[in-house]
Amino acid sequence: MLFCTAESLFAEHPDLKEAVGDDLFSRAGLNKLSTVEQEILVEGLSRIFENGENPFFDPEKSEKRFGFANLLTRRATNAFESEPESIQSRFVGEFRGWEGSTRFVLENGQVWIQSEKGTLYIPKKTNPLMTIKKGVLGVYFISVEGYKKRTKVKRIK
Repeated sequence: MLFCTAESLFAEHPDLKEAVGDDLFSRAGLNKLSTVEQEILVEGLSRIFENGENPFFDPEKSEKRFGFANLLTRRATNAFESEPESIQSRFVGEFRGWEGSTRFVLENGQVWIQSEKGTLYIPKKTNPLMTIKKGVLGVYFISVEGYKKRTKVKRIK
């Protein structure tokens, strides 16, 4: 349904219940809306979809939000878009490893902080490539190019 325009969908089915189907209508709780509220929702959806694109998915915004949404927000947005499994960006400045509360300032503007104990000492590198991978239950891990060791991180900016 997200790949058609609201104009075409509601032109064929001007009634919200008919447009989305009985099952989805009930499961989404749309049956709790008054007729006027349903008409307002249809009007709003028509405005959102008027260009025929899915307004809920923007790959650029998805990468910018990577690791930043809390679990509740992530569950809500996953209905419409997928967060990438990993991202890569360069560390800004000299990097010598991590020691338990290291801040990772990346070229893409994101800032992450180490959220578990652990150390990695490496020879000084300037602007090394970092990879952040999504784990399970909202956990993220960072690693530096050329090293297998990783540490758990939390995005703070």
